[in-house]
Amino acid sequence: MPLVALPAKIGIRESRHVRALHQLTVDELLTGKRFPGAIANGTYRIDVHNASGASVKFQELSKDVQFYQIPYASLVPRGAKNVLVAGRSLDADE
Repeated sequence: MPLVALPAKIGIRESRHVRALHQLTVDELLTGKRFPGAIANGTYRIDVHNASGASVKFQELSKDVQFYQIPYASLVPRGAKNVLVAGRSLDADE
């Protein structure tokens, strides 16, 4: 196995995700959708991990999109009180 393929083999990338007030989508990131309750901006390419395997698909932002945003609502679990999630547990479609 080449060294460049090693990160996709180490550990479990996909695990648990919450169902939050908003589910962030790849389309929202790629089109640079703006959210009134944004808590973060990102410029890193989007890496979509295969939930049932070890493959990764990278998607670059277009030249028209300078950054994407992460909305606060994607961190707030539905029905929970005084709870936020962080990191890869946020509600996202892929």
